[in-house]
Amino acid sequence: MASGVPVVATPVGSIPQIIADRENGRVLEGHIHAFAIAVGELVQDRAQRERLGRNARIAAELLFCPEAAADSFAPAA
Repeated sequence: MASGVPVVATPVGSIPQIIADRENGRVLEGHIHAFAIAVGELVQDRAQRERLGRNARIAAELLFCPEAAADSFAPAA
């Protein structure tokens, strides 16, 4: 994400809170055929790949910046 590359992942752990399907990457159920199709679409569709990549970079900057990290450790008020 931080490199501006869209992520293709399964909805495990906190992935659904980080990756928004078709906004900054792809979130798919674990079927390998679906993964192959999603990666193929990204390879063939430059506009979609670039849009998802830009959005992935923005999300990474917002989610993983020093301020966000500090906030995650701050005691709840």
